[in-house]
Amino acid sequence: MARKSQLANVVTMIPGYSENSKSGGRTTNSAIPGMWDDIFHGDNRRSLPSSLKAATTKNKSLEEYPSRTFPDYRVKTGLKLSFETNGKTISSPTVSQERDLAPITLEGERSKGRDLMANLDGSEGFLQANRKGPFFKKQEVNVGDVEGLRASLIFGGNDTYLVEAKKRGYTLSQLFPRARVPGNLANFYLTPPAFYAFLDVVFMADGAKIVRVWDASRYPAHALYLGDSQVDKPPFREGTEWTRDGKNPAFDEFVLDGTSPDRTPFRPFAQLGDRYRKTFDDGKGPHPVMEEAQGGSKLQAQTLESQFSSPMFPSPF
Repeated sequence: MARKSQLANVVTMIPGYSENSKSGGRTTNSAIPGMWDDIFHGDNRRSLPSSLKAATTKNKSLEEYPSRTFPDYRVKTGLKLSFETNGKTISSPTVSQERDLAPITLEGERSKGRDLMANLDGSEGFLQANRKGPFFKKQEVNVGDVEGLRASLIFGGNDTYLVEAKKRGYTLSQLFPRARVPGNLANFYLTPPAFYAFLDVVFMADGAKIVRVWDASRYPAHALYLGDSQVDKPPFREGTEWTRDGKNPAFDEFVLDGTSPDRTPFRPFAQLGDRYRKTFDDGKGPHPVMEEAQGGSKLQAQTLESQFSSPMFPSPF
């Protein structure tokens, strides 16, 4: 019996350019739209790399935090499936979650909104993201006489500063005095949505596998990795899904999800959207979906696609 394992990850990132003024950057230089980009950092990269190792580095340097570096991404949602096998049966199956949220960091430009937000963090000057989930499930499966393992995970997070500011009773007029806040940016504050991914992995004894991201937040950029290799990503293009001048269609749709418990697994101020499963539509519409299927020594990829054509919702859905 040999031990086999399979790793799958979704990496979520806010694209953009340098926001470090000393190197010629500017505060509004990422896919965070409008005045919110004056307060929060993006990830200072234009796209997600082809390698998982490169995509999940923690080398982001910010002039406001000269003594440390930060992750080059927002969320990592991962599953590692492993078992002993003779190519047909499995034993000693294990599933581990490999998930991470990057801290939320503030821009250095002095403004009323930025200064009020800075009163919410401690001595480190940043906050950990507000975790949503994880929701997780695993089970053993079989296709004919070939055994396998399946696991699913829904995980994400949103901006802790926004949540804490609302708890303190900060109003938009306090954060942005003398400014007219557009409706989409106001709704982002009133009902802050979460970045998330719904990952579902099937790994069979013969090496066949199918990895699906049934759903992911409309914003920002996501990519799917199998092992260390990127295998799929939905479009998140500068000039189409986002621009540096604040026109951000993907963000607008993301904000609309925050007002609807039907279209996201996470309500803005609660862990569970209890209508999500009932109204789930397999990522139809603007939501990203990703997939990679590979055959094994006995099973073809198309067989797995047919056998596992519906999502496995994790608990507590």
